[in-house]
Amino acid sequence: MDEIEEPKKSSVLKYVFIAVAAILIIALIYFAYPFVIQQASAVLSGSENCETSECFITAANSCKSATFEKEEAGSIFSYSASNCILTKTVKQLNEIEPQEIKDLLEGKSMTCAYTENTFNANWINTFSVDIESCSGDLKDALDILIATL
Repeated sequence: MDEIEEPKKSSVLKYVFIAVAAILIIALIYFAYPFVIQQASAVLSGSENCETSECFITAANSCKSATFEKEEAGSIFSYSASNCILTKTVKQLNEIEPQEIKDLLEGKSMTCAYTENTFNANWINTFSVDIESCSGDLKDALDILIATL
């Protein structure tokens, strides 16, 4: 009887090991998948996902494709550049901003065209400086806001 029980224990341990390994592999894929897809998409599209404004400005100034998200004083701005066109989007304003301002600006975007090596860092470093040549619903909303001040 001892000879029959040993192969059963070994077989059960083998299945437990396989099950644990499968669970670990599935967990790794589940948690790593979004990061891998994002990086692969950036590589395939030639777009750079920047973590700093300096990275983004350098890429944009060379008319390369790049993305950047900036949190400043509780507000979140999203930037993308491609073929010498910047798109700036107000994703979320600080919760202390008046609701009327949030309604006017949140979710709005503007585009600013430029030529290589003339990217205007004010578009990233300020909210509404040097946007005369830009267009879009964010630009229109800022014009309304500035006119009412």
